Amino acid sequence: MLLSMKERYLLILLAVLMVLSVGAFFFFVPILPAMASVVIVMALLAMFALGLHLGRESAALTAPRDGSQTKDSTLPTVAERFRDAA
Repeated sequence: MLLSMKERYLLILLAVLMVLSVGAFFFFVPILPAMASVVIVMALLAMFALGLHLGRESAALTAPRDGSQTKDSTLPTVAERFRDAA
């Protein structure tokens, strides 16, 4: 996808404005509390992504998406798992 000259200049201008806006923001806000907030938000996003990943992985182990699971499946039921754990 080739960009026209107008689009290139617009993207460059928007990038410069974004950098200048962030710089102006940090003139008025101390950097340490802002970075602490960013770290906390990033940690929350990482935990959310990990939960999605693990949830999808466990769902893939218990219920195949191709519809091949039947009543005679070799996968243990929840009751069997609890009985074996006890």
